[in-house]
Amino acid sequence: MYIRWAQRLRPQLARHVRRTSTHSSSIAMLGSDVPWETAALKEPKRCAGRTATRHRALAAHLPTEPEEPRGEPSFYSEDVDRFACIDQQPVTLQRLLETCQPPLTRQRLLENAQFLCHERPVRYARRVQLLAGLPYIVNLNPHINAVYQAYYANFEEARRFPMVESLADERRFVHMLARQSQSLKHIMPQIARGFFECRRYFGPEPRRRFLDQLVKMRIGLRLLTSQHIALYDQFQAANAAVTAVAAAEDADRYQGIVDNHLRLAEMVRVCAQGVQATCEMTYGDAPDFSIDGQLDVAFCYIPSHLDYMLTELLKNAFRASLARAEAAASSNSSNSSSVPPVAITVSKSDSR
Repeated sequence: MYIRWAQRLRPQLARHVRRTSTHSSSIAMLGSDVPWETAALKEPKRCAGRTATRHRALAAHLPTEPEEPRGEPSFYSEDVDRFACIDQQPVTLQRLLETCQPPLTRQRLLENAQFLCHERPVRYARRVQLLAGLPYIVNLNPHINAVYQAYYANFEEARRFPMVESLADERRFVHMLARQSQSLKHIMPQIARGFFECRRYFGPEPRRRFLDQLVKMRIGLRLLTSQHIALYDQFQAANAAVTAVAAAEDADRYQGIVDNHLRLAEMVRVCAQGVQATCEMTYGDAPDFSIDGQLDVAFCYIPSHLDYMLTELLKNAFRASLARAEAAASSNSSNSSSVPPVAITVSKSDSR
């Protein structure tokens, strides 16, 4: 009779022991105005008293059952270590083009999805491992911890997702890719805010090394994800009778997110116009620009990546032009000096 009574009472006793023995530091942080460092470093409150001791002793002799899932992932996971040890495949432009040679067929689309099913858990595991390698006090920061949990959740979902074998599986897979990409959209601002709050515990050089690795990992995974989503959209458009003509035209120029006939001079003009407008709003003045050289150059590249690089280069050129005009104005007796224009030359290498 005692055994049957104890077995019926066991779940309530186990929950009571877990509830009274320790209190999560994250709950302490959310439930008070104490700074996160202080709340994280507090010792957990222990339940004292003979009643709790008897409950623990009784629960120790009862049949065990799986514990309730934890609210937060552990910083140490065998699954993460196992996947992080797998070699990840390098991402190159040639690799992207080989997976989507026209015409884009159902088989090629599913093969690329299966490649991502193997590759994404590996890349997520390495990000989780990178975050877990931060100092413990830094990982307890709410912003850094939120980033860790987001990556860990995506790793678990990617690891458990079944292999893509049909278009129905492919549809669910693409929805997962879009949802995970959206969940990681604001990761870098969170990292920046967390590092700002942890600047006493994490020096500039370790921060730089961490961010360099994180950004490289982020670019590679986003590139694979964006490419597959674009391929899926193009495959769907090619099979739709209404957009068959437009899809055929896009298929000749685009392979996923890769533009086969990217016109460099046109992209330079668009980027320069954007930088010029930003410069005007920020400094109240902006130099003119001119584009010369081989204006008909076209090549195969990813427009979003080239747009970012050109924008950063042109921002430096426009700022330098304004600084030169300001230095000339301060050295002259007059208060005004004309801003020299930015000259942009497009050139193609002889070896290409």
